[in-house]
Amino acid sequence: MDLDRAGVLELIETLPRPADRLRTDAPPGVLAEIVLDRRESWWVRRTCARALDGRVPAEHVAELFARARDEHDGEVVRALVDVLATTQGTHRDDLLDWLRAQEGVERLTPTPERLLRARAPMGDLDAAEPLGRVRLGVARWAA
Repeated sequence: MDLDRAGVLELIETLPRPADRLRTDAPPGVLAEIVLDRRESWWVRRTCARALDGRVPAEHVAELFARARDEHDGEVVRALVDVLATTQGTHRDDLLDWLRAQEGVERLTPTPERLLRARAPMGDLDAAEPLGRVRLGVARWAA
């Protein structure tokens, strides 16, 4: 069942975990258009971004990547970084270059740990050691 924009928005309002359902029932193009529409609330756009996991439409990659670099879009940015990192496509080289360039840059979002975690699915071995240190620090703090 393919949902249109109104159907997607209604589903988000009614289901407790709508991203799971949107992954199967909503066309990726509709989800991407909602993610890019700043008139929608951040939590609606974040839900749609999460539902794009593994199926980002090629025609929207450039715009979604630009939005992922906008640190003022908080939760939406976090979701987009994760989704773009795990979606195959020609954007991955540019994304990996950008993620590496963020090392040491002070940002509001995404956090340095999230940026490192996004590099891992792309096979960036340079992220393994710093990510291990972050996780070890968290484990020590939690103990």
